[in-house]
This record gives sequence, C-alpha cells and structure tokens, in this order.
Amino acid sequence: MARAALGGTARRAGAAVDFGAASVPRVGVATGDWWRPHDPVIGDAVRSAARALAGLGVPVTEQDTPGIAELAATYPVITGAEAYATHREWFATRRDEYQPATAERLAAHTDTPAHVYVDAQRTRSRLTSALLGHLGCDVLLCPTTRLRATPIGTSEVDGIGVRPSLLEPTSPFNLTDLPVVALPVPVPGLPAGIQLVGVTVGEDVLLGLARALEGALR
Repeated sequence: MARAALGGTARRAGAAVDFGAASVPRVGVATGDWWRPHDPVIGDAVRSAARALAGLGVPVTEQDTPGIAELAATYPVITGAEAYATHREWFATRRDEYQPATAERLAAHTDTPAHVYVDAQRTRSRLTSALLGHLGCDVLLCPTTRLRATPIGTSEVDGIGVRPSLLEPTSPFNLTDLPVVALPVPVPGLPAGIQLVGVTVGEDVLLGLARALEGALR
C-alpha cells in the first residue's frame, strides 16, 4: 500500500526518500511533559526514529505542542458521553452482561449534564484549531505509549497508571481527525512504538514516510 502511494520500488535502508512531485515533509519531534515516557527506552526509540529520518534526508526539528494536555482532557468526556448515549437502553436493562470494567466506565457518565459535553466539544474545536495553527511541521513524531507492554490485568507499574499511559499519547489525534501511522522500533526487550501524525500531509505521504522509516530502522 505504501509502495503504491510512493509509486516506487523497495528502497535500501538509508537511501533518501523520493517523494516525486511532493515536497519532502518536515518532521517535528514532539517535546514537552505530555510526551515524556515513563519508560526511558521509549524515549530512546523516538530519538532513534528521528535519527533514521534525518539519515533519509528528511528535515527533523523539535516541535512544541501547546494546549495538548487540555485538548486530551476532553477525550474521556466526549467519548464517555457518546458511549453512554449509545449503550443507554441496553445498559439499563442488561447491565449484568457488561464486563465490570466497561460497566464502571459507562456508569460514570449516567448523570453527565449536556452542558459538560457541549463545553468539551467547544474546547476540542478551539484547541484543535489553535494547535494546527501553531505547528510548524508537516509530520509530528511522538511516542505511541508511555509504557511498554504490561501483564494482562496490571493497573499500575511503580505507582504509574497503566491505562492512561497506554491511551493518552494517542488520544489527541482521535480528536483532531489527523491521520496517524504507528510503528514498532527495535529496542532491547519488549517492543516500543512511535507514531507519525500527518499534520499537513495525507495518508499517501504518511504511509510512504512510514515505509521508508521502517526500512531504515531494520
């Protein structure tokens, strides 16, 4: 799929990327506390990906993401309210058929006022516009998670919540409607992942860039 998007054949690792008529996308490495992983190996993976992209002739710089935490905070409000609205009738009559964790999350939104949902949507719209207007890159590079894989059922690792660590780095892009490709990066032990977010480019360019990066990381 990515090969078709680029219109070329497989490239050897380290070879410069040919984007044809399209200009070479500028990659920004996301900086700030929101993107700081709890597992330092994930940080190494992001830096490794940045070096590999630079080796492919792609311009790479640091990129701040103001308002990202506030934007992500609207995600559980919006998705929670929408999930409850979808399940409301079933949840009222067949609650015992839901898994306990799912039932707990749905129950938390049974009494959410409409204005809370509307306010979250307005905040989402405002912060998305501000973020996209601020970013000076075509592709954003950031970690996919803050922790690597944990045993099933684990809720905390060294006092750090597993669920937010696995979900929060991707949640902003579920709100902005930007295309994203996630890639594994070779590291010692359990795998670590990075994501490439298309800020000004579409899926074709993003997939081509991801394919080239995947080859360079092997």
